[in-house]
Amino acid sequence: GGTFLSMTTNSSLIVDTLTLNTVQCSSQTSICGISLDSTNSATITSYTVQGMSALGTFGALGLYSSKATITSSSISYVSTPSTGSCIMIMNSDLSVTSTTFTNLLGSCIYAQGGGNILKIESSTFDQPDSTFVTKTPSGNPNQQKPFIECEGYIDLTVFGSSFSNNYVSGNGGAVMINGAANNPSVITIYQSTTFSGNTAVNKGGAISLTNTKGSISDSSFINNFAEQSGGA
Repeated sequence: GGTFLSMTTNSSLIVDTLTLNTVQCSSQTSICGISLDSTNSATITSYTVQGMSALGTFGALGLYSSKATITSSSISYVSTPSTGSCIMIMNSDLSVTSTTFTNLLGSCIYAQGGGNILKIESSTFDQPDSTFVTKTPSGNPNQQKPFIECEGYIDLTVFGSSFSNNYVSGNGGAVMINGAANNPSVITIYQSTTFSGNTAVNKGGAISLTNTKGSISDSSFINNFAEQSGGA
């Protein structure tokens, strides 16, 4: 199938209670769920995704130069290819509150471009089903990515959230930011945020930061591991 819902220039969107179960999109479909391009505002509440195979690039949500909020939602068992993610933002502003992400193949949120703002509040990221990667048609343990993966500038704020049980083949078991040398990214983590049981084959069992500045306070790091360096 193709994209479920697509919005373009200067539009506004309100989604209240939307469920997508057992969805498969073809390799020609770049975004499987909701696609927002140059959208002024989108409010998404009670968005449930239970089983999605996005053979193109991105799964539940894609933002291009848009602003959106996701609240009280649940996204689980989403499979994307090695270059994909469950949610993609490019030069956009996304706020995620009281939302649960579980059992995702690929990145959960992937940010690219030079101007992204991402706020995560009271949300849960977890991989409790360790066999999910091998169950999926495109499953490959070497494809697994951090929950939050950023290339280029981002202003990331996380509070009151948890990141657990992820395993990645590269850097940053839970969060990886690769900022630009001439425009460092900004990260702020606080208010009882927890990172537990995450593993990176390379560096940063929980977090890996390059060309990034910021602060981490009132947070817990428990049993995270990196095979090369930086267990936390």
